[in-house]
Order: sequence, then structure tokens, then C-alpha cells
Amino acid sequence: METKNSFDAAAIWQEHEPYIRKFCTYKLQSHPDAIEDCMQEIFLALSHSLQNGTVIAYPKAWLTKVADNIIKDFYEKECTAVKRTVPYDVKKLERTEIFYPDEELTSLSEEQISQLKEEVFLRLTDYEQKLLHDRYAEKKSFAEIAGEQNTNENNIRQRLYRLKKKVKEIIKQLLDD
Repeated sequence: METKNSFDAAAIWQEHEPYIRKFCTYKLQSHPDAIEDCMQEIFLALSHSLQNGTVIAYPKAWLTKVADNIIKDFYEKECTAVKRTVPYDVKKLERTEIFYPDEELTSLSEEQISQLKEEVFLRLTDYEQKLLHDRYAEKKSFAEIAGEQNTNENNIRQRLYRLKKKVKEIIKQLLDD
């Protein structure tokens, strides 16, 4: 048996669905596959609101506003996803080093790794040791380290990048010996 609110939702939807579909189609031109999902979300919002006792005085305006909010949320999520995607840049790609896990390192025992760490650490300057300790043992941010050293974050990032390369070279030398 249908309740009055579900009947109201169906009647309101039947009257305004063509306009809302046109609105969604226009706003989601670049994503036609998202139109049906948007329409479903709008109808669900209408049904839930009516079931919760919301009085909708101007259904077309209410539906349009709900549709607009859902579409804005959709584009915000997409924008966030795009920001997290690394853009394709041929020049950067050519400079990117390929990382292969060293089989030699994975076959080492805990004792051998500990010994290797000590040997690497001894080959570093006091400053380099402190920088590694601050970043990885103390888990300080780049901003914290930069503040302590009266420099900027980019400078610290660059120093750590170079230091990591140096550590890799030292490890390679130690393993080759």
C-alpha cells in the first residue's frame, strides 16, 4: 500500500522529471554517463524529504536546487581526483628513474641490515645523520626541519633527495664489496 508521501513523490516527480532531466543533461554534458545516477539521487532526496515530513512549497525550485548541489558535488569529486592524478610530461618521464627492489637487500637478514645501516651511517657527515634522524626517526615535517635550520622547505626537500641518492650509492658500494 502506498503512503501519501510516496504518492506525492511520484506525482511531483512525474510532473517535474522532464525539466530536471533536461537540467542534468545540460549541466552534465561532459559526463553523460552520470546523468542517470544524478536523476536517481534527486528522486531519492525527494522521497526521503517527503517521508521525513518536509513540506516542499515550490517543487520545481527545490528539485533544481537539489540537482545543482548533486552536480556540484560530482564535479568537486572529479576535480579532486584529477588533482591527485600525475599529469603526463615527456621530459619528466625521461628523467624518472625506474625503481626495482634490490634482490640483494630482500635476501639480507635483520642482523645484516642492521650492520649495513650502521656502516652507511658512519659514512655520512654529522649534518646528514641529523637530517636523516629528524626526518625519519623523529618524523619531523619539512616545515619543522626548515624552521629549525632557518631555511625553506624546498631547500630541505632537495637536501634529503640528494642524501637519499648518496645513501643508495653507499649501499650499492657496500653490497658490491
